[in-house]
Amino acid sequence: MAADMTPPVAAAAFLAAHGWPDARIEPVAGDASFRRYFRVIDGTRSAILMDAPPPQEDPRPFIEIARWLTGRGFAAPEIHATDLDTGLVLLEDFGDVRMRETVDAAPEREARCIARRSTRWCDCSRRRRHRCRATTSKCSTARPIC
Repeated sequence: MAADMTPPVAAAAFLAAHGWPDARIEPVAGDASFRRYFRVIDGTRSAILMDAPPPQEDPRPFIEIARWLTGRGFAAPEIHATDLDTGLVLLEDFGDVRMRETVDAAPEREARCIARRSTRWCDCSRRRRHRCRATTSKCSTARPIC
């Protein structure tokens, strides 16, 4: 049975409370759990809304690991906002480019790609706190993926 990809009831109020009152909410492919993911789009900015409904899911371990990784210079989505009672988490949107497809397209670059993607999205993403797309970045110091 396919997962219901209707945004959670609490999503609109959660997003409005965190500065995204007029955002569109679009489904994004999920994983094999109760979590669901949505892309939140408001003009030129976007974020990912994770729906980790209690009691089936607890987003706290994800949040703690993401903060631990970013605190040490590794790439993990920035946590913009959370509501643990509803299981909603607003995350940095890394875009649609996925490591597996990138590596499959050029297997000889796998080791370099894994090292680069696991430590940073682009040179400026951590300093300026904005998303840098690999091929269409507005960041002057962005490097292409792999």
